[in-house]
Amino acid sequence: MYCFVLPENNSISRLTSPGVKAMKLLGYVDLPFAAPMAIKISQDFIAGNGRGFCDNYGMNLDSQAERDTWYNWSGGEGKKTARCGYAMISSRAENKVAFVDLQPLFEYYRTMYFTTQANYDQTKNEGPADDQWPYTFTYATSQTPTVYSTIDVMQPTAVAAGLPWCMWLIRNGNDAMENAYVTTMDGNLLMYKVGDLMTTASGGSIGAPFNTVAIGKNPSSLDYGHGCAYGDDLFITCRGDNAVYYLYSDGSTRGVLRDSRITDAVSACGSGVGRCFRDACWHAPLLHLMDFTGRKVLNYRFHCGYPDDDSIPVGDPPNPPNESTIFEFSGEQSPPGYPFLFVRAEVI
Repeated sequence: MYCFVLPENNSISRLTSPGVKAMKLLGYVDLPFAAPMAIKISQDFIAGNGRGFCDNYGMNLDSQAERDTWYNWSGGEGKKTARCGYAMISSRAENKVAFVDLQPLFEYYRTMYFTTQANYDQTKNEGPADDQWPYTFTYATSQTPTVYSTIDVMQPTAVAAGLPWCMWLIRNGNDAMENAYVTTMDGNLLMYKVGDLMTTASGGSIGAPFNTVAIGKNPSSLDYGHGCAYGDDLFITCRGDNAVYYLYSDGSTRGVLRDSRITDAVSACGSGVGRCFRDACWHAPLLHLMDFTGRKVLNYRFHCGYPDDDSIPVGDPPNPPNESTIFEFSGEQSPPGYPFLFVRAEVI
């Protein structure tokens, strides 16, 4: 698994975790600004094969046939890895958003693991040194991600990178891969096409937004619906309005959550409990809202429009009313401190 961290200088640290036992700093990618604030990443495939998924049982990468299957995507869903992808990083202070191309890194790892026996043998010598696997950027420079494009955006606050094509349950097909989103302090959602950042082609740039949607002031959180609703649905928490905007991936609005119980909405994230409510929706979508100065978590079940879900909650609220009737309050918790972020995980 790969991840980014944002240091205090004008670079991205690149970390790799081959499992859960260790991490190694690979290197840095210089950014075109000094004060990064938000980051999201995406890639063209999410592997569900870490636990011996599907046809991964008994795999052996010392076999050329096995390596060919992985490299060419010629096997099942359990024998694929990401080939391309990107990171979005915003700087509100400097009014910029950068797009970093991850394809050099992905392609380098695919070459090392899945091409020749000599390359694969090099990955078996793991260790902390630059010339031990995984190699650092200074030792193997060709793998270093590159800044693909930098765009000017006035006070960007949150970003969302497109979802991979294999994401389940989406409304609008390729939009999930092709679209990237940026919210701005004055209350707009900007929608961009990322072009070849999500293909194996190279070159290109990010153009002007193809759509601009008015939302609430000071949007502080931008979350996809995967885990609770359609994966490409958007939930945008607007701290300035104490509201959560529920949008489809094309920018059209499904509903807005407003509730007098909300005092300081800073973020919202969805989850699903895998059971029905009112015997209508198989994944029981819930939205969890972090109320920072209110020091509480507010939970709402909602109607996401799943095909076999024709019920609409009409309970509490509606006074004061929601701008749509799709949300229904389901309780609150008071955790210690000031909640600002909710993260979901699958437990097996």
